[in-house]
Amino acid sequence: MRTLRLAAIAVALATYASPLRADDPETTTLRMTGVNGRVSGGVYVGPYQAVLGSAPGSPAIDIFCVDYLNHSYIGQTETAAMTSLADGTDLSHTRIGSSGGLTLYGTEYSALDRYRMAAMLTDQFALTAATSPPSLVSQQWGNIHRAIWNITAGPNSGVPSAGADSWLAWVTKWYNDNGGNYDWSRYLVLSDITMRPGAPMVGGMQEFITTTPEPETLLLMGTGLLVLLAFARTRGNA
Repeated sequence: MRTLRLAAIAVALATYASPLRADDPETTTLRMTGVNGRVSGGVYVGPYQAVLGSAPGSPAIDIFCVDYLNHSYIGQTETAAMTSLADGTDLSHTRIGSSGGLTLYGTEYSALDRYRMAAMLTDQFALTAATSPPSLVSQQWGNIHRAIWNITAGPNSGVPSAGADSWLAWVTKWYNDNGGNYDWSRYLVLSDITMRPGAPMVGGMQEFITTTPEPETLLLMGTGLLVLLAFARTRGNA
């Protein structure tokens, strides 16, 4: 039984990091399990918590909402398409994959650009929490999240923008200078497959961005699993 469980985890990790195909998207079960409790502008901001997959021992992960126009609740479960932000990615299973570009500060950004800038902003929550006075973290997280939502929802969408300007200016400059040389393959967009066409697509659970384990982490975990499998097999033979 223990050997089978370890093998199942290894398969799950391989699937989680596998490339996507346009005609047959990789999907997973996503269950929202909690929020961090920080509120800004009347909504929760910062990382939410979820379980990825439905098998026993499925990993708990942090997810970041990039979708202000739809709603989610704790305990909600969806079947989610997993879309990598690596070069050449097909975005047809995401909410803004079919939307036109977004112009910020005189530059037009594609749907892939917008998701990548949102992904970079998700990394700023932990950095801000580590460097800001505790009393200002909720406000800063609200500003970051409003920047994300303005990037993904686009203009005239009714998304609040208070405090977002400085983060929008920062991330567009960072992206213009560094985006072409950055490793985006570790980010995944998790999109409800029941959503229907729109601009962006609407309905279903909110859309989220999360990160996959670093390649070195996957390698170490895979090596460890092989050792455990060999050990379990040896004990079984004994």
